[in-house]
Amino acid sequence: DGKTAPARVILKKIQGGNALIEIAVHEGKNRQVKRMFDALGYPVLRLKRVAFAFLTLERLKPGKWRYLHPHEVEKLKKLKRQN
Repeated sequence: DGKTAPARVILKKIQGGNALIEIAVHEGKNRQVKRMFDALGYPVLRLKRVAFAFLTLERLKPGKWRYLHPHEVEKLKKLKRQN
């Protein structure tokens, strides 16, 4: 797909031949993170998305969900129109 916007990468922990990495991407192209690490020769064992735009999993327990507030839906619509 060509070049993407730069990503922010932080190495959080190395344990047994694996690394825990925090990465922030700005475009979110299909399978972007897996393809980026594949190109470097590092397989991705697991991914966890913790945020999308301004929405986060911060106060959401594993396996739980919530409805979006009307102002969040409007904010997402505005973001979509900007792109």
